[in-house]
Amino acid sequence: TFSPSFLKFKIIKLKIIKLLFKVFEKFKKLKQYLTSQHMINLNDQKYSCSGKLFIKQKFQFFWNWIIQYIQTSVTPNALTLIGLIADVGSALILAYYSPNERILVPYWTLVLCAFGLFFYQTLDALDGKQARRTNTCSQLGELFDHGCDAIPFNFVVLGSIISVGRGEYPWLMFFQFFITVALIYMAHWQVYVTGTLQFGSLNVTETQTYIILVYLVSACFGIEIWDCYVPFLNIELKIVHFIIMPFGGIYINCRFSKIILGGSVVESSRV
Repeated sequence: TFSPSFLKFKIIKLKIIKLLFKVFEKFKKLKQYLTSQHMINLNDQKYSCSGKLFIKQKFQFFWNWIIQYIQTSVTPNALTLIGLIADVGSALILAYYSPNERILVPYWTLVLCAFGLFFYQTLDALDGKQARRTNTCSQLGELFDHGCDAIPFNFVVLGSIISVGRGEYPWLMFFQFFITVALIYMAHWQVYVTGTLQFGSLNVTETQTYIILVYLVSACFGIEIWDCYVPFLNIELKIVHFIIMPFGGIYINCRFSKIILGGSVVESSRV
């Protein structure tokens, strides 16, 4: 005879198998999303970007130096994934110590977030160089890279909110998250229209560098420093931070909108 616990385990196991089988059957019945024309366009898709980014140009010397020490056996996608894990993982540790975005966090969590974001920023710049260096550039690699790039944005915003103790303004938090999501969407919509990712003088690298500085300022002087009032303006420093972050995103979105409205869809970008 079998014990009740063993029988219960067997019943649960059978139910899980049955559920997985149903999911698999439904998956097989799904209509193919990518048509043959989509696959042709995907094969013809070539990554293209343009723009004069002030800080990114300065970092190129560092990135070109450090890429020499990356083994050619390391795949570009591995660099992308490692950077993603470092950035998201450090942000989650920060969120663990401040679940309501108001609790003061240990200084080392802010230093960890600064390092995690810098590490992600560096590897995100190196993955493309590694792909060209090892002759492993592919459309799938570009898709994986940009897909991973879309994930950390909201975690960076969450970390910046915690680092200045701005959790008491939930509507401002929502506004900032909304602008960030719109930024990702508008950037790729621009690529769909023009076939080129066009950057201005202010974009992702500059924003990441600013957030790293915010982390370090909070780690060195405490989150309380953002409660200080700015001379002559008579407003809290955290409000200045709020103005810089979302309105910087609005500026970039407006520039993307101008490009989108003024362009026509490139055939090869219709993936």
